[in-house]
Amino acid sequence: DGVLPTAYFVADPPLIAWLALQALRIWIEHGPSRSLIGSVGHAAYHAGVQGGDYPAGYRALQRIVATGEARGYEPGTAQARYMFGAVCCWFEPAENAVRAVHQARDGLIAGDDLTYAGYSYQLSVPYLVDCAPTLASFVAEVEGGLAFLRRTGNEQTGEWLDSYRWLVAVLRGEDSAASRADVPIERYATGPLSLLYAHICHGMVA
Repeated sequence: DGVLPTAYFVADPPLIAWLALQALRIWIEHGPSRSLIGSVGHAAYHAGVQGGDYPAGYRALQRIVATGEARGYEPGTAQARYMFGAVCCWFEPAENAVRAVHQARDGLIAGDDLTYAGYSYQLSVPYLVDCAPTLASFVAEVEGGLAFLRRTGNEQTGEWLDSYRWLVAVLRGEDSAASRADVPIERYATGPLSLLYAHICHGMVA
């Protein structure tokens, strides 16, 4: 379970899926366990995304999270719930996905998995662009994410939130110069994820 998150940094989705499927094989052969539940959640997610069967991934994650909840498998269940939050937006209202991600974050923090908890903002912030009840609640999520990632020493991961902070400034009309300027795309040339979110925010403003 501890090896799989590291694999994300080599940008090799087939490797990630293979590691997750090894956890699923162990689960099938020996039964569920606390150390497997998070990785099996990744297996369900990648089966849906890479296999193109999103409904199957969604249903599998529902069952995995339910199993983890029933057996008290934390913080692995929170990891699986995070993956559920990544897919349930395709089948449920975005508000439900936000609730799942927030619940996953709480479980990850309680389990002292602060790195995963920080990743949760990569889901909740974009979701709230669509469904935040007020601009103030969206701002609170952005600023809360930046503060959390600074406190946990994960500022590099939080770099992509800069674009959403810029988006907030545009929406509030706080800085007319910022409102007219493009997202500083060149700043993120070496960070693919930050570059992606910069383009997304640029597209929304356009």
